[in-house]
Amino acid sequence: MKKLLLTLLFLITFPVAILAQIVTDDQNVNYGYFDNSKMTCAVTQSPAASGKIVLPSTIEYDGRTYSVIEVGRRAFADNQTLTEVEIPNTVTIIADYAFEQCPNLEYVEIPEGVTSIGSEAFFGCAKLNSIVLPNSVTTIGESAFFNCSSLTSVNIPNSITAIGKDVFCQSGLTSIVIPNSVTSIGEMAFY
Repeated sequence: MKKLLLTLLFLITFPVAILAQIVTDDQNVNYGYFDNSKMTCAVTQSPAASGKIVLPSTIEYDGRTYSVIEVGRRAFADNQTLTEVEIPNTVTIIADYAFEQCPNLEYVEIPEGVTSIGSEAFFGCAKLNSIVLPNSVTTIGESAFFNCSSLTSVNIPNSITAIGKDVFCQSGLTSIVIPNSVTSIGEMAFY
């Protein structure tokens, strides 16, 4: 009886996130990791999404409204038909490998509010030719823009203090603005 009461107390005290449910919108984008305590969710693996995608700031699920706060790990990885993505200002994280190997992705709008771009987030996006990094970005993971051969220029915001290993390795950069806030540059960052 005591164990049952402790279990019930734990479940009441710490709301459990719903991890298994996936909701798909009319653009074939999947959402999951619904957190009932914070009313948030993430974009999850969406292999059927194609063309231009406009991610919403909220998703309706089970009669409740959840804020979309993350483009999750491998959300659009290996997508051959994705060309453009607009991310809402509710998103704070672009996770590791989010857009890895999207060979036809040309443009991504990263809004103010995104603080983190994960490792290999845009790895191998050969047609990515424009990226604007907002002042809210504080970290860019290793190899984030590795092999983005069409990316020719970028402005690093003042919020960045370190450019990690291989971040722009094998990109097409011909112009870059690095602010005084950057105090370290990782190995082969611009190789």
